[in-house]
Amino acid sequence: MSLKNALIYSLLFTFSASLFAQDFGLPSRSRPEEYDGSIFIPKFVWDPSFNFEDYELGPGDVLNMQLWGARNSITKIYVSANYDLFIPSIGPINVRGLSLGKLQEIFKKRITERYKNTQGSIALFSPREFIVPVVGAVMVPGEKPSTALIRLNEFILKNGGFASNASRVSLEIKNKRLNTKQIVNYQNYVLLGDYSGNPFLRDGDEIFVPFQKNVVTVKGDVLKPGKFEFNEQSIPLEKVVNEWLGGLTSTAVNSGQVVISRLTSKGSVTEYYDHGKFFDKKSPINFYNFEVKDGDQIFFPSASIQNPSLAETVFITGEVKLPAPQPYKAGLPLSSYISAAGGTTTRANYEQIVVYKASGSRVRLNENPTIEPGDTIYVPERTFKFWGDHLAILTALLSIATVTLSLSK
Repeated sequence: MSLKNALIYSLLFTFSASLFAQDFGLPSRSRPEEYDGSIFIPKFVWDPSFNFEDYELGPGDVLNMQLWGARNSITKIYVSANYDLFIPSIGPINVRGLSLGKLQEIFKKRITERYKNTQGSIALFSPREFIVPVVGAVMVPGEKPSTALIRLNEFILKNGGFASNASRVSLEIKNKRLNTKQIVNYQNYVLLGDYSGNPFLRDGDEIFVPFQKNVVTVKGDVLKPGKFEFNEQSIPLEKVVNEWLGGLTSTAVNSGQVVISRLTSKGSVTEYYDHGKFFDKKSPINFYNFEVKDGDQIFFPSASIQNPSLAETVFITGEVKLPAPQPYKAGLPLSSYISAAGGTTTRANYEQIVVYKASGSRVRLNENPTIEPGDTIYVPERTFKFWGDHLAILTALLSIATVTLSLSK
């Protein structure tokens, strides 16, 4: 091969390699994920709130045993179908009914008895799977695998999610093995961050998701607009808004009308209340004494929203997978609306996103726009730099190189 030909092929190789690395994010050098093959990385997502000492051991659990001092080793050990855990040079330990914390105590005692100047520890490497039946108002009812490190919401979402009319306030979790029954208020976890409404699952759990009973819809000038479910026949509006929906937003005004629609035997009846009077405790019907009932729809006006129909919508268009209007939620960042639209396409130019305000102004992404009702989020197309473009250019360059080589013969 001539020097001229070698230079051409070298340039083409360098160009294509740089494009490939740029488009697919490849590092210049690769390295193994584990530097030492004897170190076993736990096969689960760490949750600091999980109490590993109370973890009940059972068939299928995989543990890491580590010794150091006079003897040094790391060994993976398994709990057998009859609950035996065989420890090399020590023998089996039956773990039926044992927690991980109790096993650690027994293990350390056995190590001290067996070896001099040697310490040891034992830890969970991979939790066993067990089957959890889930029935009722879920998208995919049936028997599904879980582990003790999976919470209720993760389990439900991995298996299709809640049905649209599913109750979030009275989920029932029975455990025949432990002879227990829990009534779980998942809505308290979503709105208040109360983890008692999103427990870890246990071996033997059975989940029943009932249908909704009483639901009120609150829109407009509240921090967490949307639907709120309750078990009572009626509940104070003030309690719903201030305790569960975060209260009114910073755009609260004393003008406009509070709109309340209620289903009656004669159909839907809508009442309009002056905003200032509605928040006056001396008014016959006011924010503090009004009791909401199933099917009620309530709208609070704000400085930018005087019409209930505009309190719900943000438009997402351009290079997103599912361009469509999305429900407006106060305080929700731009990225959440894009995620709700399926995320960006491979050709999206994320850095050049523009928000067209309902007022007619335009705000770019680097100006940290605050999303408001009626806004349109536009994700433009990246005109160059993707692998498909590079492939076309590379093909053209290869054609030029072929012609050049032919002419040089």
